[in-house]
Parts: sequence; structure tokens; C-alpha cells
Amino acid sequence: MDINLDDNIISLGEALKRVNATSSGERVGLRLPLREKKFARVRLAVLSAVLQLMKERSLADISVREICEVAQVAPATFFNYFPSKEDVLVYYMRLWSIPVTLQCRAVAAQGTVFDAILAVFDFTAHEMEQHPRLMFEIVAYIAHATEPPHPPSLTRAERLLAFPDLPGAEDVEPQSIDELFTAQLKQAIRAGELPPSISTEDVALLLKTIFYGVPLATRREGVRTVRRAYHKALDILLASLKKEERRNTNEEDTESRTGAT
Repeated sequence: MDINLDDNIISLGEALKRVNATSSGERVGLRLPLREKKFARVRLAVLSAVLQLMKERSLADISVREICEVAQVAPATFFNYFPSKEDVLVYYMRLWSIPVTLQCRAVAAQGTVFDAILAVFDFTAHEMEQHPRLMFEIVAYIAHATEPPHPPSLTRAERLLAFPDLPGAEDVEPQSIDELFTAQLKQAIRAGELPPSISTEDVALLLKTIFYGVPLATRREGVRTVRRAYHKALDILLASLKKEERRNTNEEDTESRTGAT
């Protein structure tokens, strides 16, 4: 399970830099109604500001006023778009799913579904290297949440402005990590990479445990060790799944021979 990420797909953090620093977003924006473009730019500017400020401090230590100063919006405007600072994290996760979904599709078309699953972790490890605090903030948010998040819908303008050079971005339906892993596991069953008897819910839970748990377990070693640790954990999980598949096959063969006699 070792494949390289497509160099044409950039991280979300890098995409936001392009929105602010290049004219590519303006070129796409010319095809968008002014109100839609303004809505998208404000939300993306707030997210970009939060990511920038979190390079130095935790989200709890960053005030809404500071975010607004960097994003160049009024505090009242901020709350028109986001109920709280933490909702910016939910917005990030929503946007994150677009390039990672496209990356999975591209990888699965050239390799296996397991390669596509690995691509999710590689993409995330790369994002962590760009924004080391981000995953820990997301884990903390999930741990303290009293109810599931209510992810915002994404407009066509947001997709086009955030990912102007990513073909297909405007057509991708955002997914949660649960939805993404479950869809991939079902595809693996259809492709014959996993036995139909396997519980997609159980394996998706294991994948989520690796996804969120490995960064916490390797925090002392630093974010640049996350990718390697992800690979090791996924290799162990894949070996276990293959062992289970062989065991099921042997049991079926034994039952078949017994029935024949």
C-alpha cells in the first residue's frame, strides 16, 4: 500500500492561499453572480484567517475580533456566516472532503480501493504538516460536542473559488469521514477486495480510530511522523482483513468438501 499523491491536487490550505494571492479565483468568479461570489469569499476568508492564526495559537486563545481583523470583516458579519469559532472547523471539514474525494477517485481508477483509502490518510497527513494544530482542534471539537455537527451546505461559488484549478470540484457532494470510509468499503466489496460478509460499519470504525487516534498517539514525535504511522496502522489492518478473508474462504472450502462427501 504505497502510492504517491497526484501532484496536481493541492491541499485545502494551499488552495486558500491561491484564492487570496492570485487572480485565478477572479477568473472563475467572473462567471458567478456578485452576491454568490461575496458570500463565498467571506466564508473562505474567515477560514483562511483561522488557519493562519492557528499556526501560532490554539483556537481557544484566538478571539473572533482577531479573526475578523485578519479576514477583514466586521464581527457582526462573522456571526452572520458562522454561529461560533468552532463552526469554522466544521466548514473546513466540509471543504476538505472535496479534494480528498476527487483524489480517492483518481487513485481507485489506477489502483485498488485500498490505495484510495490510503490516499485519504496521505492527504490528511499532508494537511497536518501544513497546519499542525488543525487535527487536534478538530479532535477536541468532536470530543466536546454534545451533538453531531450541522455541516453547512457549500455553494457552487465556494467550490469554484476554493478550487479553481481542480476539475470536477463543483460536482462533488461533500461527505463526512464516516460517509467517505463507508462508501469506499462498499466499493471494495463490490470490487472483490473485501468479502461480502465483512461489516463495513466495524471496519469504518477502525479506520476512524486510526484517522483520529494516530495523530494523538504520535504528537510527541511531531506531525511529520504521522504519515508513516498511518501507513503502519493501515498495513496491520489490511493484513488482518486479508487473514479474515482467507479464513472465510478456507471454511467455505471445508464445508463444500464435507457436503460433497
